[in-house]
Amino acid sequence: MTHLSAKPLALFISLALLLPGSAPANIPTSEIRLADGFDFPVGKPDGANYYRFRGFIRGDHMGEDWNGLAGGNNDLGKPVYAVAHGVVVYSKDYRSNWGNVIILRHAYRDNGTIRYVDSLYGHLNERLVTPGTKVTRGQKIGTIGTNHGMYVAHLHFEIRKNINIALKHRDYAMDFSNYHRPAQFIAERRVLMPEFSRQQVPVDCFGMGVKNVHEGTRLAALPQIPFGQPPPRPAMNPVLREILARNGLYEVPSPAPGDKESAEERNKILNQWRNWRRQAFEQEVNNDPVEPKN
Repeated sequence: MTHLSAKPLALFISLALLLPGSAPANIPTSEIRLADGFDFPVGKPDGANYYRFRGFIRGDHMGEDWNGLAGGNNDLGKPVYAVAHGVVVYSKDYRSNWGNVIILRHAYRDNGTIRYVDSLYGHLNERLVTPGTKVTRGQKIGTIGTNHGMYVAHLHFEIRKNINIALKHRDYAMDFSNYHRPAQFIAERRVLMPEFSRQQVPVDCFGMGVKNVHEGTRLAALPQIPFGQPPPRPAMNPVLREILARNGLYEVPSPAPGDKESAEERNKILNQWRNWRRQAFEQEVNNDPVEPKN
């Protein structure tokens, strides 16, 4: 009878512990329901009255930006939903270019294999769940925001294959080896076989707890602003402001009384422009790279 040496055996055991279903003993876990399908994060369950105005771009934009059809901040404060059963593994105001972020962890069966994915919801106005909270498909977890006024209201949404990423994009390959194309992933898994079994999933495997090691330094370097005063904003190039306004990405101040007719005409033109740009964005999104089958 052939015996395994101690070194290969130890290596085999360590690899087995990293497989779905048995997380390493030093990483806390949570028992959750297996996903019975995935819905869209806004306009549940099918994304009604929303469109993707920016899609998945390998090496640059690892998710999708979802915006209300009316454009601008019309969707500010609108609900954001959990795309599937899971557990909250991150919920924090990270500031920087993220703002309020929630990350959910999900487990689902794929041809007999249990797989994990993380869904990320960024730029939120409100976070309604805390780490460790178990959520169900379609549960309201937050609301659409602007990242404290940095952007026009929209939801930045990602689905990750690699559950170690957290908010450290640049530490991992920004391609399909670590990310799913969100809309494609959801469309292919709208309905999965319901199961009564539960799955143990790791809830802290970011290698940093739930705190980025660079966060304290970056926040400390920001200028100190007296309490109650809004942060100063740099002057915007008027040409850039007009372009953003035409795309529905910048709010134009309300016109003075007496300018009602000109305002109505301006809004009519602006809406026409928004509709045209929405169609162009949708065409660009439809041309997103298709995620290859494993």
